[in-house]
Amino acid sequence: MAKKKKKSGLKKLLIAGAILVLIGGIVSSYVAYTTIYKPNVNLKGKKSTYIYIPTGANFETVKSLLYTANLIDNRSTFEWLAERKNYTRKVKAGKYFINTGLNNNQLIDMLRSGMQEPVRVTFTFARTKRELAAQIHEQLEANEE
Repeated sequence: MAKKKKKSGLKKLLIAGAILVLIGGIVSSYVAYTTIYKPNVNLKGKKSTYIYIPTGANFETVKSLLYTANLIDNRSTFEWLAERKNYTRKVKAGKYFINTGLNNNQLIDMLRSGMQEPVRVTFTFARTKRELAAQIHEQLEANEE
């Protein structure tokens, strides 16, 4: 009889352990899902905006641009996923179209792949090459040279 109680107690302990592991897995999965796929871009009532990342920018510059404009709700999850997706070392310059409701994964994939918005350049009358270069410089990231 004592052997039966011992086996029964061990069985209950194993079942309780399995349930705890299962609950831990579910919680971990939920946290990972929300970190990656929960909307994290909030444009405060606007539907979209643009962000311009200059040539030579690093991840600190990108964070500063996003955070200064208050575009990211949860900064720690954005930074965590950017590190995991190696975006912190692969910043690409350009003009990016940002929609409200993007999740971390979508935003980082867009920035990492360099999916930029086309830039429209308008030429007006310029009498010299220098004036033309100055007009282009105002619209693009190029110097007069």
